[in-house]
Amino acid sequence: MAMFQDSSLHAVFRAELAAGLSASRPEIEQALAARVRAIPDNSEMAHPEYVEGLRMAVAAGLDYGLAAVKSGENDAVPIPPPLYAQARMAAGAKIGLDIVLRRYVAGNSVLTDFIFQEATTGLVPGASLREVLRSQTMFLDRLIAGISDEYTREAARLSSSPGRQELEGVRRLLAGELIDVSRLNYELDASHVGLIAKGLRSGDALRGLAAEMDKRILAVHPEEGITWAWLGSRDGITSTDLASIHRSRPTLNEE
Repeated sequence: MAMFQDSSLHAVFRAELAAGLSASRPEIEQALAARVRAIPDNSEMAHPEYVEGLRMAVAAGLDYGLAAVKSGENDAVPIPPPLYAQARMAAGAKIGLDIVLRRYVAGNSVLTDFIFQEATTGLVPGASLREVLRSQTMFLDRLIAGISDEYTREAARLSSSPGRQELEGVRRLLAGELIDVSRLNYELDASHVGLIAKGLRSGDALRGLAAEMDKRILAVHPEEGITWAWLGSRDGITSTDLASIHRSRPTLNEE
C-alpha cells in the first residue's frame, strides 16, 4: 500500500512539474534553440532546409522531453516523427552524427536546468525529482539510439545511390579536391558551359538540350527541383551554342 501511495504521489508531482514547465514553454524553447545554434556545423549553411527544420526539431524535442517528465520511467513515449525526419535530413546534408547527438545532449542539459528551477519553485520532493531525472536519462538514451539508427540507415541508403555519388563527386571537385573522375562518366578534358536550372523536370530539359546541341552532359541534383549541369565538347563552346542555351532558358526554369 505504501508503495502504491508513493507511486501515486510521484505521479502527482510529475504532473505538477510538467504543467509548470509547459507554462514556461516559450522561454524553454528559446533557450533550447540558442543552445542548439551554439553547436555549429559550417556545412549546414549550404542546406537552408536543414536549418529551417531545426526549429521544428527543437519544438518536437521539447514535446518529447516534457512527456518524459510527465510519464515516468515505465511509459513508452514514441519519438516524434519530426526528429526522425531531421535525422534523415542531417544525413543528406552531411551534418556529422556527432553534431546531431551533441545537440540532443545539450538540449537535455538545458531542460534539466529548467526542471531543477521549477522543482525548487514548486517544492517537489527529492524522491520525486530523482525519479524525474531517471526518466530523463532513460528517455535521452532511447532518443539517441533511435536517432542514431535513423541517421545511419539514411546515410547508407544515400551512399548506395549512383546519383548521390555523382553529386558528392561534383561537390568535392568544386571544392578543389582530387577525385576519381571516372565515376562521373563525363570528360573533363574539354570545353564546358555550366548551367543551373529550376523545376521538377529541369534535369530532363537539360538532357534534351544537350542531345539537341550534341554535347556531353553532367547533371546532378543538389536538392529537389534544382539541377546543376555542365555541357561539354572537345570542339569548344561556340556563340551559336550559347544562343541555343539562351533560347532554352524558359524551358530550363519551369516550376
